[in-house]
Amino acid sequence: MKKLLLTFAILGTLICLVWQQWGKDDIRLKTKENEAQLHISAKFPTDKTSKVQQFLTKEMNDPSMTFNNTEIDGDVRLNDGTELYLRLKEGSLKIILERSKNSEQSYLRIKKISNKLKDILTR
Repeated sequence: MKKLLLTFAILGTLICLVWQQWGKDDIRLKTKENEAQLHISAKFPTDKTSKVQQFLTKEMNDPSMTFNNTEIDGDVRLNDGTELYLRLKEGSLKIILERSKNSEQSYLRIKKISNKLKDILTR
């Protein structure tokens, strides 16, 4: 009976470890848009966070703002007038752009960033 309990305990521990590691390297990127907003969300391995931070710093092209080595959760206004909600943390990114608050140029710029993000995450 003790051997059976020990076997189940070891098996349970192994299953928990495999479950915890499974999906850790998954990349999920969703872009939804409608008349009101553009919504971008991404989940990625935490080791890609610095690449995403560097990419955003370069693509947002705002000398007064850097995303390198930082987490952010709040509304952002870029020097070109673009207003958006941005949440960036280890392994996760969310951007929401309200179309009524932004120009068509700002909308197209953020949409282009969304398209480039896929390349950054899959390299």
